Amino acid sequence: MGHAAFDARDRLHEIAVPTTVIHSELDATVPVAAGTALAEAIPGAALRLLPGEGHYAIAQVPEKFNPLLAEAPGVPAESVPKR
Repeated sequence: MGHAAFDARDRLHEIAVPTTVIHSELDATVPVAAGTALAEAIPGAALRLLPGEGHYAIAQVPEKFNPLLAEAPGVPAESVPKR
């Protein structure tokens, strides 16, 4: 059973912790609409877009991704790599 068989979208409204969705503007694998829908389905979630970046921004441009992660609620800034 692969990940495609697991779909919990109908339960996203149950998430009750501060949530930040970080998505890349030019992600050709997972469209921005998917990130937007995710953020809209989670109560109080914030959507942060990485302009001009693609699917692997976390690895390809950590200098852009990591500051967004460090700003997310509940994430200790000192635990996020600076690069």
